[in-house]
Amino acid sequence: MFSKGWLRREIMSWLKGVYSYIIWSFIPTLCVFSWSLFVFVIFPNHWGLLTVVGIIIVLLFTAYFAFKSN
Repeated sequence: MFSKGWLRREIMSWLKGVYSYIIWSFIPTLCVFSWSLFVFVIFPNHWGLLTVVGIIIVLLFTAYFAFKSN
């Protein structure tokens, strides 16, 4: 039961879950947040600020409902 193959399968399964979480959760969030900051730099008026505020609100609601569903 505790052979090298078993340990390797367990570690690879865990890493696959972690990588899947990073790829599907963290990277899109980082892209959206960096895009909103880019828009804020390009449009420093109220539209850029509203974009940043809107993105932050959407990300907060997404995180809230993601943790609430678990």
